[in-house]
Amino acid sequence: MISMTSKNSTNNVKWDVFISHASEDKDIFVRELALELRRQNIKVWYDEFTLGVGDSLKRSIEKGLADSLLGIVVLSKNFFSKQWPQKELDALLAKEIKGKKIILPIWLNLDSNDIFDFSPILADKYALNATLGIKSIVEKIIEQIKIIQHDDNYEKIVSVILRYKHANNYEQTVIYNEINLRLNQIISCNRELVSICDEIDRSLKKSEFEFYSDEWETIANEKYFEEEKKAYLKYNIPREIWGIPYFEKIDKDWQKESERLIRKWVSGKLSQEDFERLFYLMDDEFDLDIHYIFYGFAHGEITNQSSELLGNHFYEIGSRNLILIPP
Repeated sequence: MISMTSKNSTNNVKWDVFISHASEDKDIFVRELALELRRQNIKVWYDEFTLGVGDSLKRSIEKGLADSLLGIVVLSKNFFSKQWPQKELDALLAKEIKGKKIILPIWLNLDSNDIFDFSPILADKYALNATLGIKSIVEKIIEQIKIIQHDDNYEKIVSVILRYKHANNYEQTVIYNEINLRLNQIISCNRELVSICDEIDRSLKKSEFEFYSDEWETIANEKYFEEEKKAYLKYNIPREIWGIPYFEKIDKDWQKESERLIRKWVSGKLSQEDFERLFYLMDDEFDLDIHYIFYGFAHGEITNQSSELLGNHFYEIGSRNLILIPP
């Protein structure tokens, strides 16, 4: 077994996880969760492990919150009725919104309606259900810790997701302009790359090489990749981006329809039909880097887990304000 606390942005934390809970839930769930985490060599801030005789409860909790990487919140009806756990949750939420803390809720004998009545923000968060069992929950907690430790962009990604989900009308306009700027960078670069490829083909047709022979391909690729670097630099596009198409120009009709759907996505009003159309335009038709266009994170600079996190929230962000009309 190895210690989970590590380098980079996490090297100043003392605990891997802080467990916020109601005391009534210790015997039925929380104590066994804390023990299993400790058996797996996870450093846990848990009151029965951490508080000594005479310790200040308030000061110790504040220190635990500040020095922990991940905040686990065991949500239950007991939790909702308690003052201290709610204060801990408020502190965790405040830090998460600033991009400094990650919250992982666990639902204990609750459903989504119970959570939404208590906190709509929490109802919108990725959560685990106690019905999974202690061992499965601990495995997933360890996965989350590893993601946070090994992905320098993870906290930024969480911050962007929260910003998008809770944007007001003004902020939605700002976000749309940011996305549209990245989309226009890609479109401009695409049109230049298509022209570059055409010019390379024309020049090689005048050479002694057989059309599309191995020699042709080698020289064409060398010339193209050199020009591609210049184009990426010219349009301020990261090299880690999923490849920009160079075989066909993105036309104005495609751009106009994409911008319309992006505006609806930012406002949270995309229908299922809109989503399918947006994915067709972005993915099927041109295989564009959706994470870069919508979030600003190039495909090659984030981990698979972070890519999955962004993908999981894509539909939630785009449909959060959708008004469902009954049949």
